Amino acid sequence: MAALWAEGIRPPRESDRTLSHKAVQSEWSGRLVYRRKLYAAELRSMLQWLYHRRLEADYTAEPVTERAARGATLRARQLVGAVAQKLQISGG
Repeated sequence: MAALWAEGIRPPRESDRTLSHKAVQSEWSGRLVYRRKLYAAELRSMLQWLYHRRLEADYTAEPVTERAARGATLRARQLVGAVAQKLQISGG
């Protein structure tokens, strides 16, 4: 959301004040990564990938393995790190 907000991307209606998960993923991959090329192409599908891993972890009977959790955490850190670097936010 911080990346979208910094680029002036807001909910379409002022009364709504929220963006759906689908809208956030679409704006991230389509506008920020693909069209504006503000982030590396490798990050284009990462937000959606992470969202699907979360849904699997929350709503399926299969437990998440430690390896899968570590992989998702690594990818999430890469995504957050790229946004923080672009927005010049230090992690502290």
